[in-house]
Amino acid sequence: MELAHYLAIPYVIDVTATQDPDGAWVCTLDYEELPGCTASARSPLDALDALDQRRIAWITRRFENGEPIPVPRRPLT
Repeated sequence: MELAHYLAIPYVIDVTATQDPDGAWVCTLDYEELPGCTASARSPLDALDALDQRRIAWITRRFENGEPIPVPRRPLT
């Protein structure tokens, strides 16, 4: 399979919102199936952009090393 196939896989994003010590909200996003693929920012869109860049790098690195790409879990319905 091509790298583009793996990059098109729709993984479920876990979302957590917390307040930092200054009282500002921080959005943390991660993919459970992709260890270490996490991003945090005050803006959910900034966190999503950073997470997408990390997802691409994570999958690309595994693909190039011949390592298996995890299958995403089923979304909650």
